Amino acid sequence: MNRTLRVLLGLVAVWTFAGSLAHASEQDAEAARIEARRKARAMAGLPPDDPAEAGRTHAKAGAAAPALVPGFEPQAGGWPADAPKGFQKAVKVEGLDEPDALYHLFVPNEYTPQKEWPAALVLHGGPGGNAGNLVPTFAKRLTERGVLAIFPQALGNKVLLEWNYPHQVRYLRAIVQQIAQRYRLDPSRVYLMGHSMGGGGTWCQGALGKDVWAAIAPLSGWYAAMPRVSPDLYKDLPVYAIHGTADAQVPCSRTDLAEQEFKKLGKADFVYRRLDGVGHDVFTGQGEELDKLCDWLVKQKRAAPANWAGEEEQLVKYGRFFKWSPDGPLGKYAEEGGK
Repeated sequence: MNRTLRVLLGLVAVWTFAGSLAHASEQDAEAARIEARRKARAMAGLPPDDPAEAGRTHAKAGAAAPALVPGFEPQAGGWPADAPKGFQKAVKVEGLDEPDALYHLFVPNEYTPQKEWPAALVLHGGPGGNAGNLVPTFAKRLTERGVLAIFPQALGNKVLLEWNYPHQVRYLRAIVQQIAQRYRLDPSRVYLMGHSMGGGGTWCQGALGKDVWAAIAPLSGWYAAMPRVSPDLYKDLPVYAIHGTADAQVPCSRTDLAEQEFKKLGKADFVYRRLDGVGHDVFTGQGEELDKLCDWLVKQKRAAPANWAGEEEQLVKYGRFFKWSPDGPLGKYAEEGGK
């Protein structure tokens, strides 16, 4: 073998070795990215998004892969065709060791797993309120419009603005994901609404979950409670607010402030029904107003399906004010009680 050929072969060997090192480095970086994403999804309560694992999940569900959204997958075997319809009282939230972890569920009689269905969570007032408070007002209105109506019980329910605490965000997520295993929910049409303390919770959790909710409807709710979330988070989130000018418990100036800030943002998808002479109770004698709200609600749809990981990212930032960490199903507070 002549000298020139030996030199050429040596160069080829060097290039090959260098290329293998670069490839190995790229593989290590990709492995690190995959592991970081896996941890983030696990923190958000989502299943792995590894293609092979996803394929196994889809195969079990008997549905096409593109139709399934993380956090909305069915139970093993698919969504049951004989899932109960109508009223289901005090359904326990699985996996949470909390006596108050329950919700009332109303399923339209026309429900079938052959198509996707919208769902709405309705947050009660308080403290001291209960999951059944808003059932007479909204259960029929929502189910008649083809919406699964969900009425959660606040955990603890002993302090003002209970729904605004970080663990309650994880709690609502657990409820939606549990229901989504048994009923075929539409990931682009999940709504959040509430009255009084529930209205304040709707303002807060709506912003944190801007990547989840298709629209929110705070009624007589305290906008911009401390710690307040950035108004920018509402920019692309449709909002329908109702507040009475004679509200002595939560002044309508709170929703007026939202209107002012949204105008500065140039926000177009904001409906504000400011009811002259009406107090904190915006239900009595307001059937037409409530029907308009529900008609508007069911028309709202996200351009992209719900993204729980996006909500978790906002929640971790928000939780720092409360010295809350994302460890465990509901997270943990640095101090006992966390409040």
